[in-house]
Amino acid sequence: MGVLEPYGPALPCFIHPLAAFSYPGDSMKLLPTLLLAACVPSAFATSFTVTDPFNAPCANSSSPSCDVVGDPLGFDIQKGVFNFGATSATIDLYFNFGINTASSLSPFSVNSVILSLGDLFLSGNGFNYGIALQTHNTAVSGNVVGGVLYQINNSNGVLTAAQALNNPTSIAYRPNEIVWLRNDGAGSLTNLVNGAVTILTNQGNGTTAPEFKATITLNYAAGSQVANNLQSLTGAGIHFSSATCGNDVLNGVPEPASLGLIGGGLLAFAGIRIHKNRKK
Repeated sequence: MGVLEPYGPALPCFIHPLAAFSYPGDSMKLLPTLLLAACVPSAFATSFTVTDPFNAPCANSSSPSCDVVGDPLGFDIQKGVFNFGATSATIDLYFNFGINTASSLSPFSVNSVILSLGDLFLSGNGFNYGIALQTHNTAVSGNVVGGVLYQINNSNGVLTAAQALNNPTSIAYRPNEIVWLRNDGAGSLTNLVNGAVTILTNQGNGTTAPEFKATITLNYAAGSQVANNLQSLTGAGIHFSSATCGNDVLNGVPEPASLGLIGGGLLAFAGIRIHKNRKK
């Protein structure tokens, strides 16, 4: 879970009738909820930090409402620093990944389940974006290229942990957490900006300092829709899972349950996909 620490110039806001969605209990039915406040796009840079201080693992490893499920050295996230300017953006993510290593972001195995690095999601008023820190091209995800800012067009564009891992039963994890982009080859994603990702390894011991730092850079045209959307982002629209099990997630607001709040659109997409799977 995360705590938002905003800084930089305040942005003027107005109330916009954006319909969000939530899950009542385990029924996973979509229900319209509250009107959300949305900020007017501004020429000023938008900067904020979402923190998730290192915490001990959950007392109950299967609990969805605490911080880290499993080994903190494998999943714990410290913070994300977000800077969205008129023509460029820089995002820094600080996190742990893997077991007994601070030098590799290769997929690793826990009880024969292969876990990969998760993707970053950016959700706001009328838009849902995603960026993969690494390219992943699997039968489940399709070809998703690292560093590209994708627009998520429909429910096929996202994968929950259960979908990405094929519903494993041998590990404790958060099955309904959104963790990966999915390119179905039929329009689920649109490539908006070709960015870049730089990842520094061996940054810390994983207990008092994170093992990895990933820096995402994007460049776009001033006044474009992408520029306006990114500058309107708030911490509430941030969602990042360090691994495809969803065992720790960076959110701009506390996680109320196994699903983090990442904006009405993405939450709705996840609900549609879960509902489809349950009908099979």
